[in-house]
Amino acid sequence: MKTLAYLHISQHVDPDNPTMTHGEERVQQYLDGFSKFFEYPGLQKLDVLIADNTITEDRPLDSRIQNLISSHECKIILCDNNQGKQNKGIGVLEQWRYCRDTILEYDWIIHFEPRQLLISFDFFDSFFEDPRNLFNEQEGHFWTGLFAVSPIALIDFVDNHSLDRGQSIEYVLYDYIKDRYELDTIDKLNLAWNDTYQNTWVDM
Repeated sequence: MKTLAYLHISQHVDPDNPTMTHGEERVQQYLDGFSKFFEYPGLQKLDVLIADNTITEDRPLDSRIQNLISSHECKIILCDNNQGKQNKGIGVLEQWRYCRDTILEYDWIIHFEPRQLLISFDFFDSFFEDPRNLFNEQEGHFWTGLFAVSPIALIDFVDNHSLDRGQSIEYVLYDYIKDRYELDTIDKLNLAWNDTYQNTWVDM
């Protein structure tokens, strides 16, 4: 079974957006998130892809992040799809589309956003005990910071969707997947998510 850990990051974001961390604070959150992820004892079960959709020649990936991930065997896909400025979900969707061929090489995808900090690896352990579409379900939407999905389901969603500026990918993905594919839900992801707007960390 081939499983890809798809780690989605966006280092360079709009500095005027109050719902996002920026600059040094954001880089440090990624360094902490990557460091914890790479402590996963079952890391050998995964191929790791790091995808950043905000990188240009003038806005490179921070050297500290480069140094950290270069000490591990990772695929790295860097581009600037310029869509996240409209809506974070549009940027994520376009990056999945950009990585389509790589995603389809695998049996399973674990999508993780490493600005979050893993408290434990319970989600990964649960998935590998029983590989399946696995989501944390909120009220009418999925938490897209960490989930597992078959490439067929993910690319089916990608091929059949575009998002408007006012739409949330978490709700649109939920509406599409839940009616078409078998899935399981997990109550606790055991990670900490930074709510920038409220300036607090939230246990998920």
